[in-house]
Amino acid sequence: MIIKPTDLLKSECRIYDVTAYSMRADSLSEYNYEKEGRQKHLLFYQIEGERSYSNGGNMIATLAPKDVIFLPHGVKYLSRPVAPEMRLSGIGISFRLHSPQGVL
Repeated sequence: MIIKPTDLLKSECRIYDVTAYSMRADSLSEYNYEKEGRQKHLLFYQIEGERSYSNGGNMIATLAPKDVIFLPHGVKYLSRPVAPEMRLSGIGISFRLHSPQGVL
């Protein structure tokens, strides 16, 4: 089920299967979800460095320090440092949503 963010504001939902983590990585921190897509929703806060998000070669977003991105489950993307030598750090929270209509 895909739900528009405006509809999400109008619905009751429960957050579950929550995982919070601190990401500290060097230049090898590339995450490729282009084939399978995300399995859970992700809310990510960029602390250090810059990270790019693309899909099929098309740029979606570039995160700089203090930026936040929400990536819903199922979205397909490739994420990597903007520069190969760049150090990165951030905080991520991945989770699932459930509503009376089903899993979101």
